[in-house]
Amino acid sequence: MVENEIGNPPPGRADGGLRVLLVGTEADVVDSVRLAIEREPGWHVVHSPHTAGALAHLGETAEIDVLVAHDQAPGTPVTTLLDQARRESPHIARIVLSDPTDRAAALRIAAFAHQNQPLPVDVDSLIDLLRHVGSARNMDLHDPVRTLVGQVDKLPSPPSMFQRLSEIMATPDWSITDLANEVSLDVALTGEILKLVNSSFYGTAHRITSVSHAISMIGLDMTRFIVLGNQMFQSNGGVQGWIDLDRLADRSKAVALAARSLAVRDGGGPDLSAAAYLSGMVSEIGLLVMARIPDIPPSIAAPVNVSTYLGAERALFGGDRFQVGTHLLTLWGFDPEVIETVRRMSTGQACHAGELAWYLAAARQLVVGHGMSADDVGGPVGDDPDTDAVIMSLPDEITDAGEPAPLVAA
Repeated sequence: MVENEIGNPPPGRADGGLRVLLVGTEADVVDSVRLAIEREPGWHVVHSPHTAGALAHLGETAEIDVLVAHDQAPGTPVTTLLDQARRESPHIARIVLSDPTDRAAALRIAAFAHQNQPLPVDVDSLIDLLRHVGSARNMDLHDPVRTLVGQVDKLPSPPSMFQRLSEIMATPDWSITDLANEVSLDVALTGEILKLVNSSFYGTAHRITSVSHAISMIGLDMTRFIVLGNQMFQSNGGVQGWIDLDRLADRSKAVALAARSLAVRDGGGPDLSAAAYLSGMVSEIGLLVMARIPDIPPSIAAPVNVSTYLGAERALFGGDRFQVGTHLLTLWGFDPEVIETVRRMSTGQACHAGELAWYLAAARQLVVGHGMSADDVGGPVGDDPDTDAVIMSLPDEITDAGEPAPLVAA
């Protein structure tokens, strides 16, 4: 059982408040989390000084939304606790509090936690993070993908990407620029590196959207670990054969480049064009979770691989690729505007010119709907009159190119 409780015992779920399980004995950590919880009406915290008590509590109740664990909590290793939560309570968002100078701890924890927060705890930052990851519990997502999105730690990448990165890093004179250029082409690895650098562990004041900037911040050793040791590169590591990862990577790259090109054409600055590119790269990251579902018939796999049939995805998987991606990106602490942009691709809601979501929806319409290449979209204005005419014909209100399709009964 839990040895101690801070505040009142959590009431029934009817109150809608966020429930936090805090693990650790460090007085400053406990006091900081208590202060954060006390400042938010309706939030509740259960405190277990030891990991053993937390493990027991997780086994007895599902009434926890967020796990906040000090990496030096007494008892079994905190990674054991995090792994059990990942496997048995995948709905719980997992946050670890650790010393930012302890890079070994960061490497150890990375595969198990959604977020790694630096010590000492900044109460305002912790409140913002709890609000952010806690919002994932309100998303309209069902099993099997709801469980899968909570359990996934690393995502798959096309085997060809692994080979290319290995070749680059095996050379004696490889550079951050070389690595960043290659990493930027891959949806899973881009998400993994930006997840880490935006986890607040590195103390960034603003969201980092540039892969080269992210690599320069996390360092070459950390990058080497992520690239070469990441489970996402393992062949058949839970990924089923019905998903075409190379096709997904190519489409994500094309949409990302097209979205960035449209933002540049529209006079958008570096921040907007970078956010447009990032939104395109991670827009279908949910498919990398759905790819772990076995026994998908060819009649379903074919349209999923060509970016249509969202209605069938919801009926069969419990959510479509954009809903799953929204959930995952929320747990990973991505920029809220990027998350909202991905979410809107699932809603059929019109995206208006000048919005980040419009650049993504327009890029998807050009690449997926019209079959245009990223090079065509990115060409200089006036270079190809036919391409210019198609782009100029884009309406000021766009819904996503992958219209939801009804499920056809067998």
